[in-house]
Amino acid sequence: MNRKEFIKKEYYKHWEKKNNETTEDDYFNLIFKLFDSLDIASAFEVAIGDGKPFAKQLAQRFKVNGIDLSQDLVNIANTNDNIQAKYGDAEESYNNKYDLIYCLRSFWYFDNWKKVLRNMIETSNKYIIFDVLNGDNKEFVFDEINFRHTFLGKIFVAFKNFTKGLINLITFNQKYFMQPLIPLESYHLHNDIVEFINKNFFGGGQFKLNIME
Repeated sequence: MNRKEFIKKEYYKHWEKKNNETTEDDYFNLIFKLFDSLDIASAFEVAIGDGKPFAKQLAQRFKVNGIDLSQDLVNIANTNDNIQAKYGDAEESYNNKYDLIYCLRSFWYFDNWKKVLRNMIETSNKYIIFDVLNGDNKEFVFDEINFRHTFLGKIFVAFKNFTKGLINLITFNQKYFMQPLIPLESYHLHNDIVEFINKNFFGGGQFKLNIME
């Protein structure tokens, strides 16, 4: 099962529980404070999920639109007042313009992050916001990626994926997300993203790039 198929069919079962048990209050409050500081009247969330917590916060001020690969999560999001989510792929073009386009706690899921980021920038009237997994711990990511390319690392990954596949088979449940090697190699550090934005979008000088470490 590849990444997109997993998100479409299985991820919502794990996400709802994970989202309800989260303890990232400090981070959430930082984002909420950032939202409050922006002069915006419309917003679009990429990978909106069930709408919690960010879309629900913005929906207190105006209608929030969003997109997600899981129809189940889209259905949950649409039970919230002032949230209008739709099923779709974030790598495909978005139709309308919004003051704010954001993607939080989901950016590392995309196979083609450059296409998603291009869509976000081209659709935004004013701001885009996104975060990057382990962006504050680059050494950990580099060490893990380098290890996976060694002989022992490949054996370790093969054994781990075999074990997960065996558990999935025994339990008759896609409990684990199977995609050997790809997830860690797809993590993108700040340097890659900054270089991509500067190269593709700063020619006209219409954007201002802020990075919060």
